[in-house]
Amino acid sequence: MIKNSKDLLDTANGFYDYLHKHNFPFNKHGFPIFSREMFLQEWPEQIIPYKNRKHWVVGDYKKTLLCFYTPDRNIYPMLEKTAEEIDEYKKYMGCIFCDLTVTWDLPPKMQEYLILVNHLHAAFLATKGIKLVANLRIGSEHSSKCLAGIPANVMCASGFLGCDLLKSEYDFSFIRKVMQVLPSKLIIYGKEDKIASKQLGSNGINYRYYGDYNMQRNKKAIMLILHKT
Repeated sequence: MIKNSKDLLDTANGFYDYLHKHNFPFNKHGFPIFSREMFLQEWPEQIIPYKNRKHWVVGDYKKTLLCFYTPDRNIYPMLEKTAEEIDEYKKYMGCIFCDLTVTWDLPPKMQEYLILVNHLHAAFLATKGIKLVANLRIGSEHSSKCLAGIPANVMCASGFLGCDLLKSEYDFSFIRKVMQVLPSKLIIYGKEDKIASKQLGSNGINYRYYGDYNMQRNKKAIMLILHKT
């Protein structure tokens, strides 16, 4: 069980060793280099956190995209069990890169390390045939180099859950990382940011907002109540 930073490091090293043994390519920064065919192409019908994948709110598994937009305490046990639960991933449409928390005020090397863990997990899934959606999670602008292993023109995702919304139309921190990758499609999970939407539209980015798990559950519950009345 992952209880501390050493346990997380051991888990990351396990992914790293596996990928090297299977000749997965890495760039000069030590990050996995993903190929375009590893990524999902079609929009999902819904997006569900991995830990909630069997909840009644989930519709067609093959049209449901898994994600890890959840507190880190929920991610650690799933990271550790990835190999033994790979058949669970295969039941669904695909998976967004892991989302361990990375913030701008962490030491730069710690930011890079946590992003690397997210990418190593995704690379492991790719070797098992799981279709991916790239997570654009970074910390400070310095850590944007960590996105270099993601090819252009693939489906990507981002979210504002637990994050501050953009405060000014002159805040380009969000659109800058999006334009670095130039996604073919961009998923925004959770709450809407009107400034971000305007920036995406102005730059011709094909994007869609998806309600988070709680929004989906509440909406479906209301629909069921209305259907019975």
